[in-house]
Amino acid sequence: MVLCFNFYIKLELKDFFKDKLILDVGTGSGALAEFLAFKGARVVATDVSKKAVSAARARFAQSLILRERVTVGVSDLFDRLEEITGQKNLKFDYVVF
Repeated sequence: MVLCFNFYIKLELKDFFKDKLILDVGTGSGALAEFLAFKGARVVATDVSKKAVSAARARFAQSLILRERVTVGVSDLFDRLEEITGQKNLKFDYVVF
């Protein structure tokens, strides 16, 4: 299932994201990944830009919750996910962009 950013921001369901595995493609500074992690999701946040990934890492370093729930790395769409996560054949509950 693929949903857009605006859909997530409008959701008010308390536990909708709890324990979900979400791929955030094109994470940029990591704002959406942060939102999802604080809602209880585990997030793999990727971006093709090394500068964006550096900004996201700096953002996530500020919080223990984010450090535990968000994995971030440089990737073009689905490339390098195994390398970033250290896991094979991950099945994501949602993909956001």
